[in-house]
Amino acid sequence: MTANTNPLLSALEQLRLKLLDLTGRNRLINFKHTPGKSLQFVECQLGEVYQKLVESNSKSSLSILGLPEPLKRDWIEKNGRLQRPDIREWASKHDISIGYEIDPDDGYDEVSLRALLYPDDLAKHCRKIEREANLAIEETGANMLFLVLGFLEFPDQRSSDKLFQAPLISIPVALQKREVAGIQQFSLVFTGDDIAENLSLREKLKNDFGIILPALNEDEIDVDEYLESINEIIKDYPDFQIKRRVSMCLLSFSNMLLVRDLEPGKWPNLNNINGLVDHPIVKQVFDGSIVTGK
Repeated sequence: MTANTNPLLSALEQLRLKLLDLTGRNRLINFKHTPGKSLQFVECQLGEVYQKLVESNSKSSLSILGLPEPLKRDWIEKNGRLQRPDIREWASKHDISIGYEIDPDDGYDEVSLRALLYPDDLAKHCRKIEREANLAIEETGANMLFLVLGFLEFPDQRSSDKLFQAPLISIPVALQKREVAGIQQFSLVFTGDDIAENLSLREKLKNDFGIILPALNEDEIDVDEYLESINEIIKDYPDFQIKRRVSMCLLSFSNMLLVRDLEPGKWPNLNNINGLVDHPIVKQVFDGSIVTGK
């Protein structure tokens, strides 16, 4: 029986969609980098970052690097004051990429993350994110700090000129810190929690565009292969584009487990009785009836 002929199935689907929130208010649909809640990186390879962070036997940490600190002789005078060079000019001088779009063909000797910030500014930025992440755990009991590998850019609706960006692979992480030469240095470690699939994005694309994203196999993820499989699906859709970007940010997946539990297909069927749809309590909640055993 389909959702169109079964009011209970229709009600469950509406509840799932409401929990997912498919509007532009949802950061999982319309992500924007905001100070204090995100940090973008350059110079890394997405697949190698995943391998070191998640699949390394040694539970390796991933260092967050800033720009080299300029010597005083490299400072420039501006408005009568000496100050450090513009970060983009200084990065370019040291052959450090200033673009957030990661080129898969660029080779990097070290598996780490680099931000376009001087060391003291980077430490300040990481401390702010750390405070926000700790506050989220205190208030909700859930970790909301993730390292996102890859984003999907897509129009809000068909024929719309408003573009959204949504996270694709979100790895739950925690910040570690140590002090070197009087400046705090930060690194990321994998928490071991489930890698989050963006169910909000999946439902948004299915409902509005008829696009079915490939399943994310959490047990064995090949990042480059996964992004390429999405790229193959969206290649004929105008304004759809994979963004090979990496960002540490705060995201909430608090409703995802409940959303999955509300999908009847995830429940066992026994004697034509579905473990969810035909459960006595569920029947009572939605239509006041009770199913009896056959």
